[in-house]
Amino acid sequence: MTRLLALDFNACRRLQQEPYRLLARRGNLQVRLLVPGRWKEPFGEAEADLGLRNEGLDVRALPLRFSGRYHRVLFRGLGREVADFKPDVVWASAEPENFLAVQALLALRKGAPSAALALVSWRNIDYPRNGLPYKAAAAHQCMEDLARDAGAVVLCYNADAMRSMAGRGFATRPTLMGVNLDYFSPGPRGAARAELGLPAKGFVAGFVGRCLEEKGVADLIRALAEIPGSRLLLVGDGPRRKAWMEQASAAGVAAKALSLGHDKVALAMRSMDVLCLPSRSTATWKEQFGRVLIEAMACAVPVLGSDSGAIPDVIRAAPPKPGGFSRGKGGLVFPEGDVAGLRKALLALHAPATAAALGREGLRRAKASFTWKAIAPGLEAQMEALAKEGRRPRLLGLDIFGGDRAGLVERFARWLDARPAAGGRARLLFYLNAHLVVQAGSDEKFRSLLAEADLLLPDGKGVVLALRAMGLPARERLALGDVLPDLVAAAAGKRRSVFFWGGAPGVAREAAEALARRIPGLRVAGHADGFQDAAGLERMRARLKRLRPGLLLLGMGSPKQEALALSLAGDLPRGAVAVCGNAFTFLAGRQRRAPRWMAAAGLEWLWRLALEPRRLAGRYTVGNLKFAGHLLRARLAGRA
Repeated sequence: MTRLLALDFNACRRLQQEPYRLLARRGNLQVRLLVPGRWKEPFGEAEADLGLRNEGLDVRALPLRFSGRYHRVLFRGLGREVADFKPDVVWASAEPENFLAVQALLALRKGAPSAALALVSWRNIDYPRNGLPYKAAAAHQCMEDLARDAGAVVLCYNADAMRSMAGRGFATRPTLMGVNLDYFSPGPRGAARAELGLPAKGFVAGFVGRCLEEKGVADLIRALAEIPGSRLLLVGDGPRRKAWMEQASAAGVAAKALSLGHDKVALAMRSMDVLCLPSRSTATWKEQFGRVLIEAMACAVPVLGSDSGAIPDVIRAAPPKPGGFSRGKGGLVFPEGDVAGLRKALLALHAPATAAALGREGLRRAKASFTWKAIAPGLEAQMEALAKEGRRPRLLGLDIFGGDRAGLVERFARWLDARPAAGGRARLLFYLNAHLVVQAGSDEKFRSLLAEADLLLPDGKGVVLALRAMGLPARERLALGDVLPDLVAAAAGKRRSVFFWGGAPGVAREAAEALARRIPGLRVAGHADGFQDAAGLERMRARLKRLRPGLLLLGMGSPKQEALALSLAGDLPRGAVAVCGNAFTFLAGRQRRAPRWMAAAGLEWLWRLALEPRRLAGRYTVGNLKFAGHLLRARLAGRA
C-alpha cells in the first residue's frame, strides 16, 4: 500500500479535509494528513478540526511558524513525522517557492530519501527571475530553484500554471479543485433569502470572495445601475468593501454586505439569481481558477465571469466578443472590463428559462468534473504513479547524459540511421559546463533552450561533480573538444556528410581540413565563417536545405549557437546538429588545449584564464563563486 503524507496548512476545517478522507477510504493509499493547530486568516483564526479521525483519516495537528503567511509556512516537528511514517509520497499543498516545499525536501532527505515530493501551483503569471511578488523575493526564488532541482513534481490547477511550471523545468501533472456536495447543493431560494434578510422577490447578483480591486465588482455595480430593480449581495471582507458599498449607494443599486462563516457560504449562494466573478487581470495577477464558480454550480446557481485567467476554462465558454458574452456549461463569460457585455449577460439571466437551464447545466458539470468524489480516483492514480517513479533530482531541471564516451557515440550513430518522422527535426546535441550552468541559472530563456536538446553533455568537471552530488549517474566528463572527432568519424562511417559553421574567418575550413586528414572517408559538405548578417543567415539556411548534411557543427558561442541550432533543426529532418563552442579553434591548431592532467583535474579553466585573462577573468572568478552555489544546491537537492 502506498503511504501518502499530506501537508495542508489550509485544511484546518473538515470541509478542506474532504479530499484526503476520500483518498483514505478508497483503500489503496495509507493517508496521514498534517494540518496546523491554528491558522490565522484575514478576519479570524481557524482551529484544527480532528473529527475525521473517527472516519478513517489519520489527521494530526502540528504547530506552525509564520501562521497566516501563505508562502512562508513551516511545520514544527515535520521531520519526526516523516521519520515515523516513512512516506512513499509527500504531497505539500504549497507552491514551489513556499518555504514548506524546501522544509519537506530536507525532511525527506533524512527520513525517506527516495520518496516523491509533490507540490501544487495556481501560478498563471510568468514572473521574471527574482520577480516573485513577495518580500524577500530572492529567498523565495532560491526555494523554487531548489525544489525544481530536487525533482519535485507540480500538480497544476490551470493550463497557464502547467506552461509556467514546465517552462521553469518542473515535471508537471494536471489536477482539479473539487467541491464538497455535503456543503454545496441546491436548495430553495426563498428560504435562503429569508434567513439572510433579503427580499423574497427581485433579481440578486452576488459576489463571494475577498473585496479587492482586481475582483472587478466596480464593473458589476456599473452594469447593475443600468438594470432597474437589481440588487447586489457582497459576501466577504477586504479593503474595497466599503468603497463598493458607497459606489452602489451613489449609483442607486440596492446592496447588502455580509461576513459569513464557511458553513453559511452555500446558503448565500442559494439566495442569488447569479454568482458573478467579474475579475480584472493585472500585471501580476489574473484569475487562477475561481473556486466560487464550481461551488455555485453545485448549488445549481448560474455563474457569470469575465474572461480573466482560468474562468473560461471552468465555465467551458468560447472567447466572448467585445460588447457581448459567450455561453458555456452552467454560465456566461464576458470580456473583462467590458461593462456593456456584462450588462447584456445580466439581462440574459433575467429570463427564467435561461437561468434555470444554466443552473441545471452547471450542476451536471459540477457533479461530473468538480466533486472530490469524481476527482479522487485520478488523484489516487497520480500518487501511486509518483510513488513508483520516486524522486528524480535534475540539475536546473535538465536531463543530462550520464553515460560514457562509447555510449554517446553509439547513440549518435543510431540517430544517423533513424528515418525522419513526419514533421520531425534534426536531433540536437548541446553541452553544459560550469559557466553555462551559471548563465542558465539566471537566464530562463537560455535554460529553456538547453531543455530542447536531445542529448545534453556534461562538458566540465564541475557539472560531473554536481551530478554525482545529486546521486545521478555521471561516468565521465564529455567535453565537445574531445568527443567531436568521434562524432565526425561516426558520420563518416555512415557515409553522412558534415558541415562546419562557426569561428573566425578561415577557422571552420581549417578544422574541416584537419579532421579530413585524420578520418578516412570523411565527406565535408561545406564550411562557413560564424559571423553572418541577417541576409547571410538566410543564404546559409537555403544552402543547408540544399546540401542536407548528416551532421551540422555550429561553433558560435552560447546562447547564439543553441538558438540557431533549434531554428535550423526543422530544415534538417534527418541527421543531427551539434554545438561545439570554440572547438574549431583547437582543431585548427590556432589555440592549444590544456594538458591532459589539468583537464582530468578539472583545471582547464585555469589554463584558459592564463591564455585570455582579460576576456575570461570575470567568467572564472565571479562565475566560479556562483557555480559553488549551484554545487551546494545540488548537494541539498540530492536524495541523501
